[in-house]
Amino acid sequence: MSDEEIRKIAINLIFNYLNNASKYTESYIQENFQGAITIVSKNLKEYFSTNGSIQSMQQGQRQVTYKNITLKSVLEEVKPLLPMARPKVGTVYV
Repeated sequence: MSDEEIRKIAINLIFNYLNNASKYTESYIQENFQGAITIVSKNLKEYFSTNGSIQSMQQGQRQVTYKNITLKSVLEEVKPLLPMARPKVGTVYV
């Protein structure tokens, strides 16, 4: 995956997290949240480079343990850099 594709995904993740398309457009996010985009892009590269089905691997004396990275955890680091997200509402059936 190219850096530009990862950057677009990062912007889309932030856009969906903020949940306010009338106030935070994708172009507004690109202009005002460069730091958050950079961090999310770095986290996405890590996310896409790991094999989710392997937690740890051992070969002789060598052992490697991978971080448990989820799409939700990709955004956790940047939430303090972003404005408060608009709550998502929906219909609840009881």
